[in-house]
Amino acid sequence: MQPIKSHSGYLVTPIVGLLSAKVSYYKNPAEVAAIFEVPLKHALTLTHHHSIMINNTGHKKCLFFYRYNQYLIWGLTATIFNKLTLQLI
Repeated sequence: MQPIKSHSGYLVTPIVGLLSAKVSYYKNPAEVAAIFEVPLKHALTLTHHHSIMINNTGHKKCLFFYRYNQYLIWGLTATIFNKLTLQLI
């Protein structure tokens, strides 16, 4: 995917790939509240994607978000899924 600039100024290049079901994940509690999986069909359904306009230090920006079960997926993660969905449809 093309690089995406985060609201905090980082340039992030999303990499899409397949992982073995046997992969183990470890979270850094300072950065991640929970590790969970979202079915790809759910993540790539545009009707689940929502956005709002926010004012970030005088600049209007679009903030994407969507829900999966009790989880709120937002910010850069939701933006990446939104852009991936638009590339695939």
